[in-house]
Amino acid sequence: MLPYLPLVLALGSAEPCLVTHELRAPTRQGHVIAAELATRQPSQRSPTVVLVSGAGAHTRDYATDAGNHANGNDAFRLLRDSLTSRGYVVVRFDERGTGSSTGSYATATTATLAQDVVDLIVALRRRPDVDARRIALLGHSEGAAIAWLVASKRPDVAAVISLGGPAWTGERIMRWQDSVAAWQDISSSADSTVDARKALLAQRHATRLATDHWYRFFLSFDPSQAVMALRVPLLFLHGDKDVLVSPEQASELAEVAQRHGNKRATAVLLEDFDHGFRFRDSMDPLPPLVIRTIADWLGRVLPTWQPRGDCR
Repeated sequence: MLPYLPLVLALGSAEPCLVTHELRAPTRQGHVIAAELATRQPSQRSPTVVLVSGAGAHTRDYATDAGNHANGNDAFRLLRDSLTSRGYVVVRFDERGTGSSTGSYATATTATLAQDVVDLIVALRRRPDVDARRIALLGHSEGAAIAWLVASKRPDVAAVISLGGPAWTGERIMRWQDSVAAWQDISSSADSTVDARKALLAQRHATRLATDHWYRFFLSFDPSQAVMALRVPLLFLHGDKDVLVSPEQASELAEVAQRHGNKRATAVLLEDFDHGFRFRDSMDPLPPLVIRTIADWLGRVLPTWQPRGDCR
């Protein structure tokens, strides 16, 4: 077994009573995942929520840069601040090869990224402020599929929240996305006809198939297979204006779970929200309705104590 390498640093925060710790979790694949653990109840063992980002290499702030957070959208920071105020420990992490994490994202797939989260959970279980029997995963888009894979391997995962998670194989999703994009102006005035746009999309697909390791795995991966194995509470949250993962996939996933014996699977469709859970094309990440829906559901399936005094 790899040794646990603790690196804990309490940091200041503008949020009242918010305490953050830096963690470094070694993985079986030889790299290290850097994470932030946040809590407002440092002396109390609490239910813990691990946030998992979607496709592409992202830092803990859901940024796609090398760590300066210049293009992060603050969605995970908002979730952290809201959920810790309700008594949860919240963990955000830099994916391999981003931020302070080591390794390379270039050869990653959904399955190997899931193994990184498994290794992170192993490290979290050693923390005195983490209730190891009540760990929840919250994943956006591909992050939801990663969360289902992790939950299928780890009996200590007590609940999973999906934000815009996919029910279909990547190949079927790409066919659906291409059918939507072919009728939109996806590039420039040079792609002025549906046929021209279809040709451009086909060319892009061929290029990715030849060069992109992650994409080849994605096309054949069926995320619903992992959902079939889960018996923990599941929330499938989706926006009805999602043009990347079609809205009906949320109800399909809930039906798959229920058909395989999970009576605690719930699908919620939010009106006028897109794939990023922005309301009516606004650039504001995760409006209050989204966060409230997540927090209320968590409060029912993994209840905890809200911090006292000024720690709200």
